[in-house]
Amino acid sequence: MKNKVFNANLYARHYPDVALSGLSPRAHYERYGRLLGRDPAPRPVSGQPVESISHDDPAFLDRLYAIGPIESDSPAVHEELVSIIIPSYNNEGLIARAIHSALSQDGVDVEILVIDDGSTDGSVSVARRISETWPQVQVISLLRNFGCYYARNIGLMNAKGDYLTIIDSDDIMPPDRILRQMDALKKNSQAMACRGQQRRWSADYREALSELKPGENSLLWKREVLVGKGWYDTVRYSGDIEFRYRIQRNFGLDAIITMPDELYYTRTLGDSLTTNKKSGVYAFQDGVLETRISAPRRLYDDNFTAWQKQNKPPKDGMKGDIYIGFPLSKRPFALGEPQQNASPSLGQRMVGAMASFPARREVLQSSIASILPQLDELVLYLNDYDDVPDFARHPKIRVTRSQDAAGDLRDNGKFHDLPQGDDAYIFTLDDDLIYPPDYVARMVHAIEMLGRSSVVGVHGVIFPEGEFNDLAQRTVFTFYRKANGHFVDLLGTGTTAWHSSTLKVGLKDFQTKGVCDLWFAVAAARAGVPFYSLPREDQWLKENARFEVSLWNEARKRPEKYFDTYHAHLGPELEKGLVRCRMEAHLARGFDADTLAAAGIDLVSIKTGNTPVPLTTRRQVAFKGLPDPRPDVRADGSVHFHIVVNGWNCRDYVPACLRSIATQQPGNYTYETTLVDDGSDDGTYERLAASAILPDARLIRVRANMGPAHARHVGIVDIPDPNTVVVLVDMDDSLEPQALRVVAERYAANPACLMTIGNWHDQNGKRNPQDFYSAPEIDGQTLRDIELFNATHLRTFRRVLYDAITPEDLLDQHGKWIETCTDVALMYPLLDQCWSNEVEFISEPIYRYNRQHSTGTLARFGKPHKVERLAWLKAKPKKPRLNPRQDQRN
Repeated sequence: MKNKVFNANLYARHYPDVALSGLSPRAHYERYGRLLGRDPAPRPVSGQPVESISHDDPAFLDRLYAIGPIESDSPAVHEELVSIIIPSYNNEGLIARAIHSALSQDGVDVEILVIDDGSTDGSVSVARRISETWPQVQVISLLRNFGCYYARNIGLMNAKGDYLTIIDSDDIMPPDRILRQMDALKKNSQAMACRGQQRRWSADYREALSELKPGENSLLWKREVLVGKGWYDTVRYSGDIEFRYRIQRNFGLDAIITMPDELYYTRTLGDSLTTNKKSGVYAFQDGVLETRISAPRRLYDDNFTAWQKQNKPPKDGMKGDIYIGFPLSKRPFALGEPQQNASPSLGQRMVGAMASFPARREVLQSSIASILPQLDELVLYLNDYDDVPDFARHPKIRVTRSQDAAGDLRDNGKFHDLPQGDDAYIFTLDDDLIYPPDYVARMVHAIEMLGRSSVVGVHGVIFPEGEFNDLAQRTVFTFYRKANGHFVDLLGTGTTAWHSSTLKVGLKDFQTKGVCDLWFAVAAARAGVPFYSLPREDQWLKENARFEVSLWNEARKRPEKYFDTYHAHLGPELEKGLVRCRMEAHLARGFDADTLAAAGIDLVSIKTGNTPVPLTTRRQVAFKGLPDPRPDVRADGSVHFHIVVNGWNCRDYVPACLRSIATQQPGNYTYETTLVDDGSDDGTYERLAASAILPDARLIRVRANMGPAHARHVGIVDIPDPNTVVVLVDMDDSLEPQALRVVAERYAANPACLMTIGNWHDQNGKRNPQDFYSAPEIDGQTLRDIELFNATHLRTFRRVLYDAITPEDLLDQHGKWIETCTDVALMYPLLDQCWSNEVEFISEPIYRYNRQHSTGTLARFGKPHKVERLAWLKAKPKKPRLNPRQDQRN
């Protein structure tokens, strides 16, 4: 048995305790199974042998994969680990088949990484249920939608395999695909990658829709490609072609073996990137799938081809420079269109900041060597160094000696002269740590996953809520030990990073030396910025050397300064972890427990249920009109929003709309959400009901389409608290990330505020240039005299204003609910009640239209009808003011 090749699938299937251990099958075998004398590749008791299954009938395989993996009793032929990455977005109904086809790979040892790219359906839950049985399946949620090639890169960053490959979450592959590709690669030592043939099939795999051709999706490559020639280009589409050409131009055309067999089965769905009008490769013409490459794809191909040819290695053996990094901050060539970009880091600098003192001179060199390749600039403050070491004389290092600046700043030196613009990621570093090669990439991803709302780090601390007089009372997530992600009260400043737009900090924020971690936490707490200690493996971040003289030993032996600073400054700002708890509550409103767990986030102050929910509907559903009042859940001192989302036949826009709410930047506010489906017949209601995002949102289904006025009314009328701020969102639109934070700041700054009206971007990202109403126009109640209606999105108002709205305001001349000009019908009587000092206009765009106007109410009812309706609404009588004028109240 000792010579038998290990098979992860067979081992995990045969021994149930593997799944319970939380270890990968290989790790479990090495740690326990070998000692117990277990078979490394036990034959299954039952199951149809792979040899008896037709590998060239995708419809048959698809039906089998719908049930589960295909079991095999074949030992692993190749001992190298193969990482199969499955980027996923809203494929709840099909993702299990893709995972099962990956688990069915015969004769190879595989790990499977499912990277969920901000799904709003139950994809994450489906994948996690499979991972509970098959521990070689790892599910990683990105929370946000970054794009499939960003998701692939996250998969590559987490992959441990010697060989790497991809399968999309709506596709399948035959059980012998990877084995056959590995066989081919092993026979040709010069080859770096291998691909097979593929074609497009109908959704049920019963009909082939295109001819066979070499397939980009079927590429399997050696890890050396990733290490030497880079990552996928971080784009929304077409990145696989650029990646494959980059391999060939670096290593030669023969570096990729092209096999004659169909090794990958591509399912054709209507909403695929490859059939999208703007980004597509295919189009249906009279029911036939034709190749029709979009103009942006063609331009992108031309641009990357020119760059690759110009920079490819010359024939004389000199090194070329065809490399694309991740995260991608600088583009080496132009995109096909601006919307193709998927890198949130584009145009951003990576700036490190480090302080040192002479006793650390030798280890400083190692620390700098580990981090400098990942940075654009390192700001180095040398306390009491007599000279600048030679290793610090580098174009990317900006050195300041204490004698030439503010003197010996000790640990505060890392906060000397930080970037003050809004175009950088800042990394504060210690001179005695060795930073891993993916340090910057993982930190930047965590920053972007949380919407640039937080400072992220590795060494986290949560302080006790009660009396604190012993350092052992702290909960510490040590930097060198494996941990999940946690929101914390303090981060070690040798491991912190944030975007420069999130927090401005400088030496002025540090009143004493030697406890800069505490002062940094004070500055962040005052700004309401959460701290997040990100998930990591054991020894991901390592200490270069232990020193007897260190700030930690100083605090441990003489903790008086630490406790004095904490009790006088940090403790009062933390308010028993208010910022931390607020952020956890914010995430719990936006995402279900499975999604947060897959993102590696533990919510210490929030208890989330993990009981699987049936996938057909996850929500509390009300059919109107059945009243369903809900209690006010406002937190002390914060603005409470009730977001009312309404729409009719908005199925394709639901994910973007709901995600825009769930991923709002945190702030001094809370919110709850009501979703109103206005009698849709295109699957909108079903998509809302099955959505995993916004798990606590209430769903109201109107049985027949009554129009937006009625839909909003049923969402607003049951809100009980008159001070709640109602936020109106159309289901085919979305909020900009900062919307709720910006609006909450306006209400907090102006206690008299009854309403806000925010600006918007159109479908192409263009800012609305239209002016807002002036103070004299509002105070004079002359809004109806103005030709254009200027109270466009985002509209929010105190619930008390709606008490003055009567059915007559929202019904037409025939007693039916208004279907056109519904914004005007509601906003004129709301604005009538306000003085100008009670209305806040926000010029910053905080709302985005997603649907083209040609598909809206104007297309349904026609312009003449809309013009007539507007004139009729303007003629209606004005509402009285809610409050007397300020100068008349006395």
